[in-house]
Amino acid sequence: MCKKHKKRSRTSICSIGKDVKQLHAMEDEKKKLDGFCEQSLKQAITQERRRYGFVLERQCSLAKHYLAYHTKGQAVLQHNLDQWLEIVKTREYLPESIEKMFDGNNICKSGTEYASSSIVMSPMSCQNMSCTTSPTVGMRKTQSIDASYLDLRDYEDAPYPRPLSRAKSDFNLTSSSASLVSSDYGSSLRAKNMASVGAKSSNYHVRALYSYLSSGEHQLSFHEGDVIVLIGERNKGWQYGE
Repeated sequence: MCKKHKKRSRTSICSIGKDVKQLHAMEDEKKKLDGFCEQSLKQAITQERRRYGFVLERQCSLAKHYLAYHTKGQAVLQHNLDQWLEIVKTREYLPESIEKMFDGNNICKSGTEYASSSIVMSPMSCQNMSCTTSPTVGMRKTQSIDASYLDLRDYEDAPYPRPLSRAKSDFNLTSSSASLVSSDYGSSLRAKNMASVGAKSSNYHVRALYSYLSSGEHQLSFHEGDVIVLIGERNKGWQYGE
């Protein structure tokens, strides 16, 4: 009985020693793991601060530019605000520089009130103004603006004149430039159109603003300046005529 008890006590002492060693090893590994986590967290926070600091630096630089811009604008407005308010208060009166222009025998006299004292009219500018506003110049400008309007003045007395309903296309212009050169076709077509105008004076008359070559037997071909008699009303975008 005594021998067996001694053997059991020895094995228990050995197992306790092994458990103590394992606990110490676990404590050491835990400390190492805690240190690694702490160091990693510090590095992550540092990198985050670096990135946010870079963006904040650019934002501060942009804010400085905005501040300088608004400061300059404030200085300019503050410098000119009093002068502008003075002009607003005296807007019903002409400045002395403008009043002097109307004193004496000046060539260019006008009753128009000027809003700025920097406007000065010379005799040469008045002569140019009188030349540019002559009736002949105005007529030439009117003719150059819209030549087709002058061609249609003879037909203003016609009741309810209507424009052409067909629109020109690239295909029509290309084909018409090659086929409308012959004089026989043009003379016969103009004679037919003028005859139809005299025969049917009750219908609406329009003048062609451009040439058109028909792409089918049911379409009408005409030259620029031809008179066309409209027949009936429009039907699905098409207009009948002679």
